Amino acid sequence: MFHSEDQITPIDNFKRAIEGKPLWTPTWFELQDFSPRILPDARARGFVLEAHSIDNDTEAGGPDMFGVEWEWVPQVGGSMVRAEAPQYLPDISKWEGIVKFPDPDSFDWAGSAAENAVFLDPDKVTMIWVFSGFFERLISFMGFENAAIALVDDEQKPYVHAIFDRLCTLYTAFFARFKKYYDADMVYFHDDWGGQYAPFFSVDTVHEMLLPYLRRVAASAHAEGLIFNFHSCGKIECFVPLMVEAGVDIWSGQMINDMPAILKEHAGELLVVINPGLSFDQTYTEEEIAAKTALFLEAYDDYLDAVVFQDFLPTDLAHQRIYQYSREKFAG
Repeated sequence: MFHSEDQITPIDNFKRAIEGKPLWTPTWFELQDFSPRILPDARARGFVLEAHSIDNDTEAGGPDMFGVEWEWVPQVGGSMVRAEAPQYLPDISKWEGIVKFPDPDSFDWAGSAAENAVFLDPDKVTMIWVFSGFFERLISFMGFENAAIALVDDEQKPYVHAIFDRLCTLYTAFFARFKKYYDADMVYFHDDWGGQYAPFFSVDTVHEMLLPYLRRVAASAHAEGLIFNFHSCGKIECFVPLMVEAGVDIWSGQMINDMPAILKEHAGELLVVINPGLSFDQTYTEEEIAAKTALFLEAYDDYLDAVVFQDFLPTDLAHQRIYQYSREKFAG
């Protein structure tokens, strides 16, 4: 992973990029995705990424760390809360007697760290996944419609705030253990805030109900020396200023957003993940990879110090081309 001419590591370069001074444009190829099965959510959601993988078709699903039952759906490559299961939180006003928060000390962190010592590449940036954030967690408890209503119903808002406050405390405890036992570099915090065409809620609702807690978990990550990478899908470009306000370091969104416009407005305030659309499930020639990479380098040439290129190719060709081009650009 190290380049012979570099005097800094990929994690150092990510930190420089957050400050607007990278030596090269970072790419996903430099990240080590890590989602240990010690966290029940990883298995429930079908995203175990560690030394001991699982067969999603036979092992994914089941209870998450709160006891919510999930079911793996092969057709969509993901899990959903089990449809026939009783609603976990039918009355949010009674959440304290229903929602069972896990004890972070009950997990065998040391054992997991030992098992994954050979899995975690010291030359890459260890990025540990966090399922789920605030709205997604509320959805798992109440269902989408009820969760969305709870964010705007004055009678339910105090209970939402109380649950999100406790979630912040839990995630803060996890972050400390991620650093202590895995020496993690980054958290990949998932909380989708929109659909294909529009956000799920208004800017005012996010400002009141979600921003305070996003700010807290970002600050907790930073206190542990972790980069905060916020994965939030949907057409949610209107929320980017709030992400900046919350202290998000990297936004991993979708290309349905107007990324050039976002970068024009917010370059230097957070890093934006750009996906060239190259994936494992398709076959490309080296010429096709080079051509598509060149198109994205040209399209984002003015913002190469403000983006992270995400590619899912099983080759480092795209990464090497991005590295060489941006390295020369920043050096000149």
